[in-house]
Amino acid sequence: MLASFLTATQTLIGYTNVFYEYQGSQTYAWVEVVAEYDRHWIRDGWGNLICFEWIYSWGTYQCQCLVNGEWRTGQIDFTPWPWLSVSPDPVYAREYRPQPIPWINSGNVGYKTLSEWNSLQADVTAGTKRNLVGTPVYA
Repeated sequence: MLASFLTATQTLIGYTNVFYEYQGSQTYAWVEVVAEYDRHWIRDGWGNLICFEWIYSWGTYQCQCLVNGEWRTGQIDFTPWPWLSVSPDPVYAREYRPQPIPWINSGNVGYKTLSEWNSLQADVTAGTKRNLVGTPVYA
């Protein structure tokens, strides 16, 4: 009876119909926000408008202020005292922020040997792949 049981056992050799999701590349995009004093812009001692090129909150982001219909950075006005004809306070700013990293479906990648499957499982554990599925193949 033991001999018949041993001959009936099968060995897992791989997986077929393998699918998973992998991470795409990090993208960035301009995001429009309400302009905030001391975050996106300030005024110097003469009242001249200065728009920051970089902001530093939860990371470093490039930014621009919408001034008179143009996206600008740096010192906007160069008017000496007494504050004659300086630009108005910007209402909108935009920040160049990272976007969510997309997960891309691999589609059916076919058959994977046991060592290839274990490598994919290691990637899932590392967080670079997810939703790994496949049909076991025995010999």
